[in-house]
Amino acid sequence: MELETQVCTILKSFSAGYTSTQILEELSSSYEVQPGKLAVNQVLYAMKEKGGTTCTNDAPPIWQLPHSKEEEEVSNVAATAPRVLTHCIVDLGNTHDCLQNLLPYAARGVMTVGAYADMAFRGYGISPSVSVENVMVYQADTPDKNSADVQIVWDICRLVDKLEREFPLSRCNIYIATKDMGFMRVKNLVERNKVHTVTFVTNWQALRMHIE
Repeated sequence: MELETQVCTILKSFSAGYTSTQILEELSSSYEVQPGKLAVNQVLYAMKEKGGTTCTNDAPPIWQLPHSKEEEEVSNVAATAPRVLTHCIVDLGNTHDCLQNLLPYAARGVMTVGAYADMAFRGYGISPSVSVENVMVYQADTPDKNSADVQIVWDICRLVDKLEREFPLSRCNIYIATKDMGFMRVKNLVERNKVHTVTFVTNWQALRMHIE
């Protein structure tokens, strides 16, 4: 097979591209007498002059076939598409089966988790404590009844504000695991921005239906 055709076939097989050395390695199985790097580079640069290849400014350069208009449009859409984030909030005082089940998801980077407890709480998340990436456990440091609740509302406001300022193309699905219906107003506030959603659940069985 003509060297240029073989090089073209190799470049088609991997859109991210190859260096000339990698192309040479791929060619080794197709030739009894392997062409040298000089021959491969001559073919690549000749193809570039005809518009048949492109290369990066790396050292060594990465060689690719030109992307079609359709491929470029798909790439541009992917680059500008809204990023969908998932954040789960657990009210530890009245929802006791969610935090432990969310840890594997957080560890894989699928979501972030915030768990909240009053000063007197001694259940899972506080005792024993939790140390998992993407999980934040807050325990109130004052004995007033609504300290953890206020922190939940405050952290939701900060999260939404940060998303709107720093990641305007992102959409966040917020799940609140609680039996306290006093948080219902939060849903109306967050969803004033039509891209974000707030969903209330009361236990793990209900929550898993949304995130699995």
